[in-house]
Amino acid sequence: MSHLIKKVGDLERSSIEFYSISETIGTISSARMTMFNIFGSLAQLKHKLIRERTHAGLKTARERGNTSGNLPAITQKSYEKQARYRSGRHCS
Repeated sequence: MSHLIKKVGDLERSSIEFYSISETIGTISSARMTMFNIFGSLAQLKHKLIRERTHAGLKTARERGNTSGNLPAITQKSYEKQARYRSGRHCS
């Protein structure tokens, strides 16, 4: 949303007005410009809240000892067993 706000600001400096056909926001009137700014602020707030909650959840999970990401495709024990098999020492 911040990208859109910057672009609309660039258009406004060039004396070009923005109007959204599908929503009642734009830079044509003061009321529409206010709505545009309110929606932009709410979008930024939502983005920051999601980011904060995600980081807090990851931190809590790490503190509990949970790891994120995929599990290793092969364990060390399995790797060593395969290495013995390839070297011809699998009959032990």
